Amino acid sequence: MQDIEKIDWQQVLLADELRESASAWRKIVNLVLGIGGFFLRRSIPEVSVDSGTVLCVKSMARADYDAQWALTLDCIDEEKHAVLIEWKRGLSFDPIKRLKHLPLAWRAANQKKSLLDRLSGTVRSLYCLDAIHAFRKVAPAKVLFFAEMRPAENVLVQFFNLKDIPTATLQHGLFIDYGAKKTVNRLNYEGSCAKTFLAWGVETGQLIQRFNPDVEVVVCGALQIEGQSEEAEPPCVYVVLDADINRNENEILLDVGRRLGQALSLEFVACCHPRNRTDWYDLEGYSPLPPRDEYSRKGFVIGHTTTQLLKLARLGKRVFKLKSAEPCNRMIPDSVSFSDFDELQAKINSGHYPFEWSYAHIACIGDDAQVRYSDFFNVWGNCDRS
Repeated sequence: MQDIEKIDWQQVLLADELRESASAWRKIVNLVLGIGGFFLRRSIPEVSVDSGTVLCVKSMARADYDAQWALTLDCIDEEKHAVLIEWKRGLSFDPIKRLKHLPLAWRAANQKKSLLDRLSGTVRSLYCLDAIHAFRKVAPAKVLFFAEMRPAENVLVQFFNLKDIPTATLQHGLFIDYGAKKTVNRLNYEGSCAKTFLAWGVETGQLIQRFNPDVEVVVCGALQIEGQSEEAEPPCVYVVLDADINRNENEILLDVGRRLGQALSLEFVACCHPRNRTDWYDLEGYSPLPPRDEYSRKGFVIGHTTTQLLKLARLGKRVFKLKSAEPCNRMIPDSVSFSDFDELQAKINSGHYPFEWSYAHIACIGDDAQVRYSDFFNVWGNCDRS
């Protein structure tokens, strides 16, 4: 286990540095909750795989992520073993056993500037050391990770890198260069350390290499986006809302969407975020998005920052984005952006829509992406691959 001492723990715990600073009271509450959770969770079961196996590690459980993960694993022809990292709730002696790693966890958090921060970092390091303990005896041929920016996966990426085992990780969403803005989303690219990053498109690939020049990037596309979207009748205006943190932009979108629908005699459909407080918004005249409607109708889509806009554009939808100070503005050309209803109407009336703008972000989809992933996995780890 001497390799643990060589792990860059500052990178593992990087999220703490990228968040907005919390008050001392909030830090105390979070620390108490963290310690309480630590003693109410069981350890990760010990992992065992054959030496020639591709180990596939994931720590994010979500329906859309699960679908992407399953499609990716289908592209691997070699023997593979998938592991979901989770600390299940339950009373056991596991937390007491994990305390044997306390001195190392305390040293791992030595970059933290305050006692509260170091204590919180120590608790998170204990979880990461538990993950290493579960994987300590395995020596797979290669290791694929789903989201290396998460501490448990990041520490394992580094652990297997130190063993000189090929590692690769996936892109699981839209990665945006946030500059100096305080946000944990910067982890997506600043925390990259797998030897190979499988990107959706060249834009993300360039972002990864700008911060991590030693990481190899292979552009493979987005498996989970399939074919062309339906163009069913009658046409409508889809208004895709952000979370309520962007309430002002949501209100502008709803106003513009209503005016556009009225001007074009189209139904306007509100696509609410799962956590929207709908009572905060004026939804008069809007139809709700039907449960099984995957944006299947002809017409237009307007929104602000959601990844869904990029996916729909890549599927051939006419997507327009509300301009704002958000970093994602830099990713979408002015030709498909608008500040108000008049600007949007003028761009629609021009009759020209540059569908190709999304290709730099998502190079290929569906079957074409499947070919690229399969081609990569077939040569992954070969010293002579180009």
